[in-house]
Amino acid sequence: MDFFEMQWSGFITALFLSLAPLVAQAENPIGTWHTEPDAKKQTAHVLVTKCGTGFCGKMVRAFDQSGKQIAHKNVGKRLFWDAKPIGKGDFAGRAYVPLLGKDFPATMTVTNSRMIVKGCGGPVCKSQRWTRVN
Repeated sequence: MDFFEMQWSGFITALFLSLAPLVAQAENPIGTWHTEPDAKKQTAHVLVTKCGTGFCGKMVRAFDQSGKQIAHKNVGKRLFWDAKPIGKGDFAGRAYVPLLGKDFPATMTVTNSRMIVKGCGGPVCKSQRWTRVN
């Protein structure tokens, strides 16, 4: 290997190592996520943490349509749990749907600062796009 090849190889290695934390962050669901508005135009912050061998999400704040924080009966409730990695940025677990008072199989797909949360009850599936707050 000549000098140029060694320099290029070193550059590529350094670039890969410097980008590795960003790639890991892109696939990591840990943090606070802002939900899409529901039928009442309310949104929430969901805190995702590691729990056991998977991830869990709990509603920590709720907001009205103007963005003002409100008291909400689901603040403090666990909205999903046991979400385990099934592929690059993909997780599968269970999700609680407060409107129905039931839990269903669910998936999460994390890409950069977006997470698509999808749950299915029988043949009916619903999904939301959440945005990373931090």
